[in-house]
Amino acid sequence: MSARTSVLSEEQRRELQVENFIYHIIKKGEEQPSYLSEVILANDRQRNFFKNIIAETGQGTQYSFISESSNFKTSCLNIIKDPDKNFVIESCKLAQDFLSRHTGGSMSDGVFIVARVSIPKNTTRVSFIALIKVDYMPVMRQHRVESDENRVELEEILEALSEQKISVQKRALIDINNQFDWDVLAVERRKSGAVLDTEDAITDYFKKFMDIRLRETDSALTKRVVVACHQWAKSYDGDLNGRTPTDIRQSVINLMDAYENGQIDYDDLKGRICTHPERTQQQRIEQAFNSYMDEQGLGGVSFSPKPKSISSSARKGVWETDTGIKIIWNGPRSEDQLNKRVLEDGSVVITIRANEITEKE
Repeated sequence: MSARTSVLSEEQRRELQVENFIYHIIKKGEEQPSYLSEVILANDRQRNFFKNIIAETGQGTQYSFISESSNFKTSCLNIIKDPDKNFVIESCKLAQDFLSRHTGGSMSDGVFIVARVSIPKNTTRVSFIALIKVDYMPVMRQHRVESDENRVELEEILEALSEQKISVQKRALIDINNQFDWDVLAVERRKSGAVLDTEDAITDYFKKFMDIRLRETDSALTKRVVVACHQWAKSYDGDLNGRTPTDIRQSVINLMDAYENGQIDYDDLKGRICTHPERTQQQRIEQAFNSYMDEQGLGGVSFSPKPKSISSSARKGVWETDTGIKIIWNGPRSEDQLNKRVLEDGSVVITIRANEITEKE
């Protein structure tokens, strides 16, 4: 996630301190975690590993709390108010609740880490709660055979914690004192790129555990609008003035690119999509588009587009024939260079115009 901008400043990430740290062991099929009373980080390498993992959560997707009060918020608040008294007991409650959210035996064995961290903000240090789920990763340990120093015996350790980032399954940073516009930043393993700032950025049970919903940032709205316009075009049963759903999506992306440093409103969006030379057809398109966007909660939307959040795959157009031929292009499609027309018998003729064609190995 190194290319993604963090909502924490460089100073805040650098000066982040882990004030309290503990984990509890959670295993598939167990009703309760194996609770610990203390976890001691033995050296600076271990401390820096977890500090960096927490700091990188600043690049995560932003969420807001759904309810004014919840058991999750209460536990986090109790830790912040009196960590000496409440940290261990509230961490046990959080671990138990997290474990109880898993059903169907899909969970990987590991540890559930709870930490209180502080970062500088203005002239003071502010406390946050950090949560990390780390999976066990089997490792090999070698022992020299006493009778022969040239021989070793390998021992497999199944319940081992690794200092490799791939072992980190989930992580979240919780702002319980309203220091930022977001309440929670969260990241999950193998959920990056196009799914960031979308409903798929983290699993549903992780969202339910923290009682959060996606915060509508400009980046999130950029992705939602592109997807919604494309889905509407695919569902529309009328004439789109010769354009395909992919053409509609590319047109919306071009609009986002053009407004990168400005503000886009709903009329700009509708004016780009709902065009047709016949007035009755245009009115039909506008009515269908307005109705669909209202259903998606995007009617009247206004925001500052963040086109860099649009994935490269969304910028590609793809046609695939029933004979297995696939045509892929980047950006908007020019009808002079790539076009298709349907014949009377229902077959399709695709025309590609180019100066030269390079055969790929």
